[in-house]
Amino acid sequence: MIYLTQYQGSIIGPVAKLLGYIMNYIYIFLSQFGIENVALCVVLFTFLVNALMIPFTIKQQKFSKLSSKMNPEMQAIQEKYKNKKDEDSMRAQQMELQNLYDKYGTSPTGGCLPMLITFPIMLALYRVIYNIPAYVTSVKNIYSSVAVKIMASDGYVKILKSYLDNKTVNVDTRRWGDISDALTSNQNYVIDVLAKFDASNWADLATKFPDIATSITDTSEKLTHINSFFGMNLLSTPKILSVSVIIPILAIVTQLIQTKLMTPPSDANGQEENPAMASMKMMNTVMPFMSGAMCLMFPICMGLYWVANSVFRIVQQLLINRYLDHIDMDALIEKNREKAAKKKKRLGLDELQKMKEELDESKRVQSSSMKDKANMVQKSKDAGKGKSGANYKPGTAKYKAGSIASIANVLGQSGSGDEEE
Repeated sequence: MIYLTQYQGSIIGPVAKLLGYIMNYIYIFLSQFGIENVALCVVLFTFLVNALMIPFTIKQQKFSKLSSKMNPEMQAIQEKYKNKKDEDSMRAQQMELQNLYDKYGTSPTGGCLPMLITFPIMLALYRVIYNIPAYVTSVKNIYSSVAVKIMASDGYVKILKSYLDNKTVNVDTRRWGDISDALTSNQNYVIDVLAKFDASNWADLATKFPDIATSITDTSEKLTHINSFFGMNLLSTPKILSVSVIIPILAIVTQLIQTKLMTPPSDANGQEENPAMASMKMMNTVMPFMSGAMCLMFPICMGLYWVANSVFRIVQQLLINRYLDHIDMDALIEKNREKAAKKKKRLGLDELQKMKEELDESKRVQSSSMKDKANMVQKSKDAGKGKSGANYKPGTAKYKAGSIASIANVLGQSGSGDEEE
C-alpha cells in the first residue's frame, strides 16, 4: 500500500520507481546541509539523469552525422528506382541500400536503440517530478502529518471530493475506483489530493477544518518554503501577468537553441529536398512553442524541469559538437564496419547473408537462362514460320519434269497454300 500514489505502469512504473530513489537520495543529501528545496532537487535530478544518458546521446549523434554523410548516396539510389515498382527493381533497391549501410558500418535502425532506451526514462521523469510526495519520503511525511488529522475529522471525504468535482484541484483518479471509498480507505489518496493544493486551496481548507486550522497553516508554510523558487510556488501554474511567465518563455527560448544545435546544417547534400528532413525541421520549430503553451497548463515544477533539461542539453550539445568535429569520419566508418562484421559473425548473420546472396544469384541466373531459352525457342519458331508460312515465296529455279526435285517443289508449294488457308 505504501506505493499506491506512485505510477503503476508495467513499463514506465519500474523506471519511475528507480528514478524516484535517485530523487529521494538527492533530497536527503541536500538536507544534510540544511537545504530543503524541491526546485534545487529537480534541477540536480534532471542534470544527473541526463548525464547518465550521455553515452546513448553520443551514439545517436554519431548516427545522425553518418546519416548526413550518406544521405546523397541514399537519395541517388532512391531516385534511380523512383518510378520502378516491380519486384526485381524493389529487390535491387533494397540490396543497394543494404550495401550502402554496410559501406558505412551502420544500419537503418542504428539511431533507434538510444531513443528506445531514453524515451521510457523521459516519461518516467515526468511521473516522478509531477508527483514528488509519492517518491520523496521527507516531502511525503510533511503531508502525512496533516493528512492523519484531516482523516480524523468528520465529513473530510465530502470536502476533499468537492475540490475534485469542482476541478479546483486536478488529480488523475482513474485508477482509484470509487473516489469516496479511496479517500476513506487509504491515506495516500488523501495526500494525492493535498499534493496538488496551492496557497489559496490551503487557506480555504483551513476554514473548512477550524479545529486543525493551525496544523493546516503550518503545513502550508512548510510546503511553501520547500516549493519556493525565486518567489514562485512550484505547485502553482504560471500566470501571464506575473513573474512566473518567465518559465514558459525560458522553456521556448532554451528549446529553440537546443534544436538549433542538434539539427545538422543543410548543405549541398540535398537535405532540403528530403521530405523527412523538411518534416523534422517543421517539428523542431513547432515543438518549443508547444512546450511553452503546456507550461501554462502544468505546475511551475514541470516547466522548471523542461528549462533545466534544455539548459543541460545545450551545454551537452556544444561539447558533443566539438567532439564530433574532431572525429575522423573515415576512421569511424571503418571502426563501425569492423564492429558490424564481428557482430554478424558472432550471430551467424554473415553466413546467412552469403547464403541469401548465393540464392538470389542462383535465381537470377536461372531466370536469365529461362529467358534465353524462351528467346531461342521464339527465334526458332520465327525462322520456321519464315520458311513455310505466309512469308514463304517459291523459288524460281527450273526443274526437269518428272524429277524428284520438281515433285518436292510442287509438294512445298502445296503445303504453303494449305497453311495460308
